[in-house]
Amino acid sequence: MRRTRWLILTAITFLLIAVGSSYYARVERLRREAPQPPPKLRQGIDAAAGDWVYRQNAGDKPVVEVRAREFEQIKEPNQFLLKGVQLRVFHKDGKQFDLITSAKADFDVAEGVLFSDGEVEIVMGVEEGQPRGDRLVKIETSGVRLETKTQRASTDREAKFTFEQGSGKATGAAYDPATRELHLKAGVDLLWQGKDAKARVMRVQAAEAIYKERESKVFLNTWSKLERAGLNLDGGPSVVTLLEGEIRRAEVQTARGTQISDSRNVEYAGDQLDLDFAPGARVTKIAAVNHAKLVSLSPAARTTVTSDRMDLDFDASGRESVLTAALARGHAVMESRPAPRAGAETPETKVLTSEVVQVKMRPGGESLDQVQTMTPGTLEFVPNAAGQARRTLNGDRIWIQYAANNQIETFRSVNVTTRTERPPRPGVKANPPAMTQSKVFLAKFDPATSKLSEVEQSDDFRYEEGDRRARSAKAILDQGKDVITLTGAARVWDSTGSTDADAIVLNQKDGGFQAAGNVASTRQPEPAKKKGSGTALLDEEQATQAKSDRMTASENNTKIRYEGKAILWQGANRLNADRIDIDRTRRVLEARGNVISQFVEQSKETKPGSKPAGPPVLTVVRAREMDYSEETRLAHYRGGARLTRPDLTVSAREIRAFLNEKDKDSSLEKAYADGSVEILQVSPERTRKGTSEHAQYFTADERVVLEGGDPTFADSVKGVTKGRQLTWFSRDDRLLVNGQTGQPAESTLRRK
Repeated sequence: MRRTRWLILTAITFLLIAVGSSYYARVERLRREAPQPPPKLRQGIDAAAGDWVYRQNAGDKPVVEVRAREFEQIKEPNQFLLKGVQLRVFHKDGKQFDLITSAKADFDVAEGVLFSDGEVEIVMGVEEGQPRGDRLVKIETSGVRLETKTQRASTDREAKFTFEQGSGKATGAAYDPATRELHLKAGVDLLWQGKDAKARVMRVQAAEAIYKERESKVFLNTWSKLERAGLNLDGGPSVVTLLEGEIRRAEVQTARGTQISDSRNVEYAGDQLDLDFAPGARVTKIAAVNHAKLVSLSPAARTTVTSDRMDLDFDASGRESVLTAALARGHAVMESRPAPRAGAETPETKVLTSEVVQVKMRPGGESLDQVQTMTPGTLEFVPNAAGQARRTLNGDRIWIQYAANNQIETFRSVNVTTRTERPPRPGVKANPPAMTQSKVFLAKFDPATSKLSEVEQSDDFRYEEGDRRARSAKAILDQGKDVITLTGAARVWDSTGSTDADAIVLNQKDGGFQAAGNVASTRQPEPAKKKGSGTALLDEEQATQAKSDRMTASENNTKIRYEGKAILWQGANRLNADRIDIDRTRRVLEARGNVISQFVEQSKETKPGSKPAGPPVLTVVRAREMDYSEETRLAHYRGGARLTRPDLTVSAREIRAFLNEKDKDSSLEKAYADGSVEILQVSPERTRKGTSEHAQYFTADERVVLEGGDPTFADSVKGVTKGRQLTWFSRDDRLLVNGQTGQPAESTLRRK
C-alpha cells in the first residue's frame, strides 16, 4: 500500500515536471513570437495614432474634414496635436472645397479651433478628382486659426497670394467660407497680370481689402492705389469688380490719377472715379463724379477741365489705353494756359465755361482735336502780357478746332455776343469796352503762336464802343491790324453823326474808319464858338451831310475826307468835288477836282413872320480846287474859277471869296478874281461884259471893280469903255471910269 502511494507521487511529480516544462517552453515561444509593446506615452498625452481623420457633416453633405498623418491627444485640455495636416472646408455644393495644408497644427476639439503656427498653404476652389491647375487661388502664410464650427480662417501674419492672373501679399488675413469673403487686414499689395502674358501688370495697393467672392468684388479701404505702366491712381476707399479673375471696374473715392507718356501727361481727379477696364486691365472709360478734373500737360500748354461730372473714353485696342474723348457736365470749365516761350510773347489764356463741354482727342490721344459745348457757353481770353485785350464771348453753341500741340486753329459759335476790354491808349485813362453781337461767329488763330488772327461775324452784326455804334450784314476783325471791316448795308454812328456805305473799315487803335461804296454821311451840329460864327461852308450849328464813293475819318472824327463824286451840304448850301477834306480842329476845308460850291441866301424879311421879299439868291462857284479857312472866312478857288450869281458871272484863273457870318444879309461878302478876269451879265434886253487881270466884287452894293491888264467894259446897248480902273454898279447900272496918265479913258457909245 505504502509502495503504491510512492509510485503515484512519483508519477504525479514526473507529470508536473513534464507539464511545467511544456508550459514554460510554450510561454517562451509565445514570448518570442509576441509583438513588441508600444512605446510609453509622453507625460500629458492621453492617446496617439497615425492617419487620423476628423469629419463634420451637415446632413449628407460634408462641411469640414481634417486629416493628419499623425496625431496626439492631450489629456488636459482636450486637444489634438496634428502633423502633416490637410484641412478641407467644403463649399455649399459639397463638391468643391478650400484645401488648407500645414506641417503641424493644434486642434482643440471642444472649442472647434485648429491653429497652425508654422507655414500654411490654402488653395481655394479645389474639386475632388479635378486637376488643381493655375486658376485656383493659393495663399501662403503662417499663424493660421481655423474655427471648425464656422469654417473661418484667419492670421495676423504676412500672407502671400497666387491666383490665375497675378499675385499679391498682405499683413493679416481672414477668410469666411459662409460668406465667401477674404479680409486682408493691412499692407495690401496685389499684382494683376491678366490672361494675356504680354499685357501690362496692374498693381493694386490699399491699407485694407475685403474680397467678396460671390460678388466678384474687392473692397479697398482707407486708401487705395492702382498702377499700370504710365497709369497711376491714388484715392480713398475703392471697390474693384472682377470678371473671370480680371479687373473690369474700379470705383475709387477722392481719387487723383495720372497717365504719363513721352510727350504728354494727363491727370484726372474727382470725389469719385469709376474706371472700366478691358481684358488686360486696359482702361476703356473713366467717370469722375463731383469736383471732376482733367489736366492735359504738353510742351505748348496746360489744359484743365473741371465739372460736376466727367466721362472719359479710351481706345483699348492697343497695348496701352489712349484717351479719345471727354464729356464734362455740370458747371464745366476748360482752361488752356499757354506755356511761356523764351523771346516770344505769351498768348492769352483761354477759359471756356458751359453746362456741358465735349472734348475729342486727335488720333493717338496726344493732343486735343475738337471741343464743343452742348449748351450755351462763354469763352474768355485772359491777358498774359501787357497790351493784350481781355475778350469775352457768349454763344448758344461753341465749337473749337485744334491744330497740333493743343493750339487753337478755329473757333465757331452761333447767336454770339462779345466784349473786348483794351488797355488804355496813350493819354487816355480808360477805354470803353467794345461789344459786338451776331448770329454767326468764326475766329481763326495762328497755329504757330496760338494768337487770334481773324474774326468773322455775319448775319445781323452789331457793334458798340462808348457812344459809337455800328451794324452790317458781315464783319471781319483783322487782329494784326486791329481793324474791323463791315460789309453789306454797313452803318457807323455816334453822337457826332453817322455814316452808311457798302463797306466800312473801323480802326480800333485810333477810332478812325474808312467807308467805301455809296457813302452817305451825316455830321450833327456842334455848339459854335460864338453865336452866328458859322458860314455857308462850315456852319457848326447845322447838320452836315455828304455823299461820296469813299470816306475816311480819323483823329476822333476831326479829320474827314470824301473822295469820288463827293457832295457836301448844309441845308441848301452844297459843295461838290472829286475830293473834300475837312479838318475840324484847324477849321479848314479843302476841295480838289471839279469843285462846285453853292451858297443859298434868303432875301430879308420885310416884317417878322412875313414871307421873303423875293426868291433865294444862289451863288455858285466852280473851280479845279478850293481851300477854305474858317478863321479868315476865305474860300480860295484855283485852276480856272467861275462865280455865278443871278444875272452875273465872274470867271478867272482864281477867285478868293470872302464869306459873311451866317447872320449877315448875304453869304458872300466879297470876291477877288485874278488872271484873265471876265465879268458877264446877260439879260433879255442887253449884255454887259467886263475884262481885266484883277477884279473885285462887293455884294453889299453889287459893285464890280476892274483893274489891271487893260480893263474893258462892254455894254451891248451903251458901247465899250476902257480905263485904268472901271467901277460898275450893277444895281443902278452906273459905270465909273478912272484913266491913267498919258492914256485917258475911252468910251465908244452905241446909238439906238
